[in-house]
Amino acid sequence: GRANADGSIEVAKGLSPEKRKQVEAHELKHKQQIEAGRFKWDRSTVTFDKKKYKRTGDGKIVYNGKAYIEGHPTLPWEKEANKVERQVS
Repeated sequence: GRANADGSIEVAKGLSPEKRKQVEAHELKHKQQIEAGRFKWDRSTVTFDKKKYKRTGDGKIVYNGKAYIEGHPTLPWEKEANKVERQVS
């Protein structure tokens, strides 16, 4: 799934109903983070809770000195979304 800066959410087709609910919950959390002004990004950075994280040229984000692939569960905005996702079943 993907939450977009314009407020839209994209979910891959072909997911089971349970997985679809989980993905929707996860992306809805990101949408809420965006709407609250907590989460935004551009080509070179990701900003979460007023902290900027550099993007690398290969689809990674530098967090605490280490480069993580986008969507990695260690990233703080993903931790929040993953928690919500796990609560859906």
